[in-house]
Amino acid sequence: MTQQLIGSIDLNKIDKTKVKEVKLKNGTIAKFYDVKVVVKEEADQFGNSAFICQGQSKEEREAKAETIYLGNLKKLDYSKSEEQSDELPF
Repeated sequence: MTQQLIGSIDLNKIDKTKVKEVKLKNGTIAKFYDVKVVVKEEADQFGNSAFICQGQSKEEREAKAETIYLGNLKKLDYSKSEEQSDELPF
């Protein structure tokens, strides 16, 4: 079964100098920002089961540069709403 994660990121933490502009085959310009998603073994006390951080170059990883955390993610769980839908309203 496919897992879905939901969450949000703090746009103020995005390093605008890391946004890459790429010219596509159709001539338009696309902007990309590298990120890394880390899924935890267990959810934390707030129910977060993953986090998203700014991607790092090989040189930054080797230099052990500071990780810039952008936000948290939670597993989207449809089973709770499915359980409720099986019950009759009367």
